Amino acid sequence: MKYNGCRPDVVTYSGLISAYHKSGQWHKALRAFEQMQQQHNCKPDSYVYQTVIDSLWETGIAWAQLRAWQLYAMAARNWQYRFTVQQANSSNPTEIEYVVPAFTPGVAVLALRKWVGDLAGQVESDSTLLGATRERMVLSLGRSKHVKEPSSSAACQALLSVLAGIKSPFR
Repeated sequence: MKYNGCRPDVVTYSGLISAYHKSGQWHKALRAFEQMQQQHNCKPDSYVYQTVIDSLWETGIAWAQLRAWQLYAMAARNWQYRFTVQQANSSNPTEIEYVVPAFTPGVAVLALRKWVGDLAGQVESDSTLLGATRERMVLSLGRSKHVKEPSSSAACQALLSVLAGIKSPFR
C-alpha cells in the first residue's frame, strides 16, 4: 500500500488487527492498533476496539489485561461503548434494565467491571438508590452492527462466571 501511495484506513487496520487476533499474535495486534492512531491519525471504531481488547484480555497476562482495561475505558470515553438505562417492563415500573455493550468475552467482563464500579459509586453517594425505587435490575447484553446474533453465549458465560466469582446478588 505504501509503495502505491495508498494510505491505510480503519477498514485496512480492522482486517490486520483481526488477522493478528485470530492467529494469537496479540503483540502485533496492539502494535497495529497503536500505529493506526499515531502514524496515520486513523480513529478506531468499536469493532477494532473490541478485537484488540479481546486479544489482550485472552492472554491472561496481568499487564496485558490492564492495558485492555485502559483501552476499554478510552473507548467508553470516546462513546464507542454506551450503557443505556431503561425501564425493563412497562407493566412493572420497579424494574430497571441496564443494557451493557458487550459482544465478546473480554469486553463483557470489562463492561461488567465498569458497570458494577459505576453502580457502587452511585449507591455510595445515594444510599436510597437501590432501596424503595427499584425492586429488580436486569442486565442485558447489547447488540452490535458487527454481531449477527443478539448476544454472544461466550460473553454471557463470562458475565455469569464473574458474577458468581464475586458472590454477586445479580443472577
